[in-house]
This record gives sequence, C-alpha cells and structure tokens, in this order.
Amino acid sequence: METTTRLALALALLPTVALSLQWLRGRAPPREIQNYRKEAAVAIRLARRCGRAMREADTKARTTIWKDGDGGIDPCTATDEANERLVVEGLGAAFPTHRVVGEESCSANGVIPVLDDDDVPTWIVDPIDGTQNFVHGLPCSVVSIGMAVRGVPRLGVVLDPYRDELWVAAAGEGAYLNGRRLKVAAAAPSADLSAYTVLTDLGYERGPAAKPLARLYASLLDKNVRAVRILGSTVLNLCYVATGRASSMVIGLVERDCPKPWDWCAGTLVAREAGCTIEMVDGRRAPPGDPSKPPTSGEAFDLLSRSCVCAESPELCTRLRRLARDAIAG
Repeated sequence: METTTRLALALALLPTVALSLQWLRGRAPPREIQNYRKEAAVAIRLARRCGRAMREADTKARTTIWKDGDGGIDPCTATDEANERLVVEGLGAAFPTHRVVGEESCSANGVIPVLDDDDVPTWIVDPIDGTQNFVHGLPCSVVSIGMAVRGVPRLGVVLDPYRDELWVAAAGEGAYLNGRRLKVAAAAPSADLSAYTVLTDLGYERGPAAKPLARLYASLLDKNVRAVRILGSTVLNLCYVATGRASSMVIGLVERDCPKPWDWCAGTLVAREAGCTIEMVDGRRAPPGDPSKPPTSGEAFDLLSRSCVCAESPELCTRLRRLARDAIAG
C-alpha cells in the first residue's frame, strides 16, 4: 500500500477513533443508542458542564435560598440556578423548536407544565437532584436531563459528578452506566423481605402528617427487610435500583414527599430500560397548569404521578406497593 493511500486511510479513520475515545470516556452516547443520538450527545455535554460546576462549588462558600422560607428544609443554591440556565440555554441553542422545563423555574411559579398535548419534544431538567446533600457537602447529588414526547420519556441522561458515573437510556434501546448495558437480576422470592434493600426518602413533611412514613418503616422492619437506605436523591435511587445496588425504591407516601416530573423523567427511563417494574403507590397525580387545582387520579405511572414503587421484579413491586398503601391508610 502506497504511503499516500495509508495516510488517506488513517485520516478517514480519525473521526471514528475520536468518537470511540469519547464514548469510552463517557463523553458520547453508547454506540447502541441510535434514536435521539444527537440529543443524547448534547445532553451529556451539558450534564458534564453542570457536574464540573458542582465540583467547583465544593471549594467555595454556597449561597442558599430556602424555598419554604427561613428555617426551611427545601433549598436552592446559586449553582442550581446557574446549572439550569446553562442547560436551558444549551438545549435552546441546539434544538430551538423543543420545549425545556426546569425545576427551579417551575418551583418559582408553582406550576406543573402540561406535558402531553402535542408531539413537540419536551426536555425536563433537574439541575441538581439532591440539593440538600449538595448544601451540606454530602456527595450524593446528580444532574438529571430527560426528554419526553407526549409525556412519555424517550431519553434520559443522569450524571453523578462525584463518582464520575453517567447513566444514559433511550426508549427501546436500553440503559447504560458508563457504556455498560444494565439488566436487573431479581433475587429469588422469599417469604419475608430479608433478601431486599429498600431505598426511600423522608421528603419535606414533618410532624403528625409524616406518620405514614413511620408506619412504612415499621412494616419493612417487621417483614425482616435486609436494609432501608435514604440517599437524598430520587433520581439516584432510581439509577441505583437499575444498577442492582438496591432492590427497590418507595417514595411519595405523604403530600410534601411527592416528587415532580423532573424527578421522574430521566431516572424512570433508566430503570425501565434496565428491566425494573414501576408503579404508583396510589392514583394521585399532580394537576398540570393551575397549581390551585386538586390532584387528579390515574392508574398507570406517568410523569405526573405523585408516588412511585420501583423494584427489580413485578412480585417485589406488588408487595411493597401493598405495604405502602397500608401505611397511608393507617
């Protein structure tokens, strides 16, 4: 082969080699993801930039705003707001016809957006999920960027910048952690819960209204559960169940413990594509639009659901859902 021919071949292969290196380093979507590939690449790039901002904030004094007033328990930091602006502007520049919904902007006006009224792709962003952890320097926070069409998640990107773990999922094309395809392996069914680890969260409810949580924890202990863990991030919970680090997640038993679409979009797609079963605890759904509307109801889990059981198997999901419903009923 002539030298010029070899040189031409090498130059032709450079883009492929560069893309492969990007993929290995978690900078490009897994090769198996073909649908929404451009969208995934943009979301990964933006998530990485947000992750760097989170790590840089560890060396600086944080400015924290309490959404529920002084002495509150629902924080927002300058990094949350800066990350959301970065993602909204980045997605807007790359996909000007798409919608973008961010937690901080929605929290400020109290409105849950309508997500399923047309075919326009809608990005649903949580710039930092686990802000309470972030405020206190606990390294259990993630960036979550999801995309839905008619209210159904089609793409999910979740980055844990502290462990350099990147989850990517596309509908019908699988879920991946740092390029490795995920597939849950359910434990053998047991008479009690001794084979299972359950993730949950305290949420923001306090006082007597939080009693359903206490009843759930008591029921889990009574059933000899192996472990109950609180990570402080709903999105991370979902990704950990998908990765096999926990058997299940139960969340949303009380009103102020209810996650929103930005908690669900990317994480539930990762979990579903890994083979997890996801159901609502009960039928409560957040009312889109006017926040003064009463909650609606439904049967199938969707992005407006106020509660969730995510489990490695349908059998475990059913058992935990029953325990959670009993805890709510008292």
